[in-house]
Amino acid sequence: MLRLKTGLRVIACIAVSVTFCGCLVNTGPSKPPPVRIGFIAYEPGELYGPELFIKQAAQLAVEKVNESGGLQISGQKTKVVLVTETIKSRPEAAVAAVRRLINQERVVAIVGPHVSRDAIPAGAVAEESKIPMISTGSTNPQTTAGRQFVFVVSFTDDLQGRTMARFARRSLGLSEAARSLISLMNTARGWPVSSEPGLRKRVVR
Repeated sequence: MLRLKTGLRVIACIAVSVTFCGCLVNTGPSKPPPVRIGFIAYEPGELYGPELFIKQAAQLAVEKVNESGGLQISGQKTKVVLVTETIKSRPEAAVAAVRRLINQERVVAIVGPHVSRDAIPAGAVAEESKIPMISTGSTNPQTTAGRQFVFVVSFTDDLQGRTMARFARRSLGLSEAARSLISLMNTARGWPVSSEPGLRKRVVR
């Protein structure tokens, strides 16, 4: 189920990017060139499993668009090209990948990076270049804070924290359990710790 949801998020991101690009690109009466969309994939093992089907979902989304004739631009159909950068999950690698996609590959939008630690610094580059970037899995509010060209599709950590604390306290009457969640979130591998402030606010109320 987790793989399905992640894959659907990636497909949705590609679909939104394609639609957005169709609004941006206007070549007049001449045949439009292929629309180049950047995609940041991960090396095997970097995300503990989902990196493979994230890439497969992106490829599937582009295939579906192209099978239907491509993207409609100025009344004409044009193909979508997925330009992939494969990285290790490191902030500096994500930043370098975004710069290559923008400056060398000349993409008009970027899907990824998937995780917050990569999406936050990568988003700064996309924002500066005014290239739309959609993260498929980032939940940290800093990813989009103060940015007009950076987006996420997942619920942010603060919203998740408030929701979990509200459920534990109101539905289960377990304020102590909610406090335990804070400790768990601080120690669990890969858990978005930035949700703790939202969770703590709900626990003390």
